[in-house]
Amino acid sequence: MANVDIAVLNTKTYSDTLEIAAQKTRSAFRQGSVEIGCTGEGHRPISFIGKTVVRERTTRGAQKTIADTNHTGRWISRTAYISDSEIIDDMDKRLTALDPTSGYHKNQMAAMWRKFDDDFIAKLHGDALTGKDGTSTTSFPGANTVTSTDGFIIADLLDALQLLQENEVILDMNDPEELYLAMKPAHFREFVKMNEVSNKDYGNSFYDGQTYQVGSWMGINIIVDNHLLGAVGVTEMALWAKSGMYTGIWEDVHGTVTQDDGKEGEPMLCTMYGDFGMTRVEEEKVIKIITDERTKA
Repeated sequence: MANVDIAVLNTKTYSDTLEIAAQKTRSAFRQGSVEIGCTGEGHRPISFIGKTVVRERTTRGAQKTIADTNHTGRWISRTAYISDSEIIDDMDKRLTALDPTSGYHKNQMAAMWRKFDDDFIAKLHGDALTGKDGTSTTSFPGANTVTSTDGFIIADLLDALQLLQENEVILDMNDPEELYLAMKPAHFREFVKMNEVSNKDYGNSFYDGQTYQVGSWMGINIIVDNHLLGAVGVTEMALWAKSGMYTGIWEDVHGTVTQDDGKEGEPMLCTMYGDFGMTRVEEEKVIKIITDERTKA
């Protein structure tokens, strides 16, 4: 049976292009991770060698001490996703001024990218699979949290940057880390009004005080997203180094158009697929900023 909603297209003669509503058509968070190709049921993207120590040498010819260094790893678990298929009948194509296949694909891809970003957000501060075989978990440390009681202000971001520095995440120009900051639209509204952001005296020549866009600030890439986690009226923003998050791709997001020979007219089926997973690989490189969602005048 053809999609019953396709009849709506027949009456829309004002446009020759099928547009989708305000939806994301790409992932906002994918750029903020190290991406690797994966196979098998689970993948260990990185192995850690525990910290060792050095000691002062005081005796000649002393017996060497053998280190008992801990070895562990981080694991990415995969999830395979598929969209509901849209059925496109040849009759539908003849009755409309456009081929709706492309529009449906865009709609399905937007849904897939939303799922991708939701998974990424959950992994930023969620439990990470650890151990030699991925059967253990490591929780997000409370020490890597900045809590604000006055809405989101620049001081919160500076506190988070300080935590990265105290965690010995390299922030100097000799070995720079690629940093990302995720916030909700309400926080972005306040962010662009902050003097440290809007005032060109701070060297922010990329922002003219009128264009409602800030791609980065102090070298930090800005991501605005509606789906950040948190309790009612409270948001868990995130500041992280790209090298602290890994994305595993078993099957990249892609769509197919196939013909259903079992139905009259041999209609086409549009379907979107994806198989991926994420993990936090180093707690030291991810900071949580807990802030309320109040807005200032």
